[in-house]
Amino acid sequence: MQFVKPCEGYITSLYSSARLDPVTNKGVRPHWGIDYGSATNNKIWAAASGYVRYIGWGHATAGNYIVIRHPNGWETAYLHLQTIAVSTKQYVSQSQYIGMKGSTGNSTGVHLHFEMSKGTWPGGYANHVNPALYIIDSTVKVVQDQLNRLGYQLVVDGLQGDRTTKAVMDYQKSRSLPVNGVADHLTRLKLTKEIAEREKPSPPIVLPIGKEEIMLELNQRQREELANVYQYARELGVFSSDEHEKEMREGKMTVSKAIYLNGLIAGAALADGKRIGG
Repeated sequence: MQFVKPCEGYITSLYSSARLDPVTNKGVRPHWGIDYGSATNNKIWAAASGYVRYIGWGHATAGNYIVIRHPNGWETAYLHLQTIAVSTKQYVSQSQYIGMKGSTGNSTGVHLHFEMSKGTWPGGYANHVNPALYIIDSTVKVVQDQLNRLGYQLVVDGLQGDRTTKAVMDYQKSRSLPVNGVADHLTRLKLTKEIAEREKPSPPIVLPIGKEEIMLELNQRQREELANVYQYARELGVFSSDEHEKEMREGKMTVSKAIYLNGLIAGAALADGKRIGG
């Protein structure tokens, strides 16, 4: 059975049996689900079709919450809601609107705490599974792709598994960021900035041009031979544009430009030790 992400927003806290209590910052408080932070659109929808088995109001810990039972026997739970838009025993379709994110119960801010169980929820948490391994998240895909562009080797599948979490933690540690395995705002900002700097296009070649330009005078055969050299240099990455070979073939090359380009070519050695152009 395929489940969909139940809301918009980034993961702000991972599934963990050893998480530090975020409210008191003291002691271990297991986190049997994942949290999705507040977003521009804070609507919540059913991760899969099923029947609303239970609705809780004002629970000390969970706040307002919904439990949906699915055809495969699994259940999903949606906690800390501000509003609830369904009723008990109501059938809901996958992606149907069911409520709004909130901060009811034991909460530090507006978010959705989302849990998945292979049986009745909570059931002593014996049947709980990590939702991040079953929910394909487009925001996780973006982070996986960004990390790959920096040399990591992740499968871009949108699943926040152990390998992705470890890669995020490694990145955070190496950049002196808070290490939590979650691509939070600071981490995403750093990733985006670093990739932009790394992939920034090289500045265009500025050619030394004198006050009076002298056109290069060559015959057709000579121009064609030099144009072929420029083309070869471009294919090897010495030049980024084909404008130089075009100018040479059309007889529009200046002496100063030809001298400058030939100097660049002279410094570009091939792997076998030969020079471009023989």
